[in-house]
Amino acid sequence: VAILFLLCAVQGFRPAILYPIAGALLVAALAVRLRRGIGIRTALRLPPFRLDESLLAGALTVAFVILLLVNLLPILAADAAAYHLTVPRLYAEHGGFREVPYNVYSNWPLAIELLYGFAMQLKDHRLAQLVHWGFGVLTVLAVYRFARQQRGHYTGLLAAVQLLANPVVFVECCVAYVDLAFGFFFLKAF
Repeated sequence: VAILFLLCAVQGFRPAILYPIAGALLVAALAVRLRRGIGIRTALRLPPFRLDESLLAGALTVAFVILLLVNLLPILAADAAAYHLTVPRLYAEHGGFREVPYNVYSNWPLAIELLYGFAMQLKDHRLAQLVHWGFGVLTVLAVYRFARQQRGHYTGLLAAVQLLANPVVFVECCVAYVDLAFGFFFLKAF
C-alpha cells in the first residue's frame, strides 16, 4: 500500500510501472514462503475428520462460494459507486492522485481504495470487489485461527460461522466497502 501511495503521489500509478513491481513483490513473497516451507495444510493444521466440524466447514465453504458468485455480478452498491470504487478508478485513469470536485474524500485516500485502484488497473470493478471479498475470507480465517488457539478446532469453526452469520458481515462480503479490510487489519494487529 505504501508503494501504491508513492506511485500515486508521483503520478506513476500506471500498468507499465505497477506490473513489474507487483511481479517482483509476488516473487519475493513466494521465495519467503518456500524458504520457510509453509504450505496450506501446515498453516491451517487440519485435524482428523469429524462430522460436526465438517458440517460447519461445509457451511462456511458454501457461504463463501455464494458470496463469490454475487461478487462476480456487475452490481455496484451506492457507497462503492459514489466513492470506494469511483475515486480509485479516477486515480487509475489519471495515473495517480487527482482532486475530484465536490468529493472531499478524494483528498485522503485510504489504503483499501489504493488496493481497489490496483485491482482496477488489472481488470475492472469486479476484481476490486473480489479484493474486498478476499478480506472477508481472511477476516473469517483470522477469527477461526484465534478461536482455535484459545479453545480448539471446533470452537474456531463455530466462531467463524457465527461471524459470517452476522448479517452486516455477510452483506459486507458482497460490496466493495472498506470495513472488512479494516476489521481484518485491526484483528491481526490485536
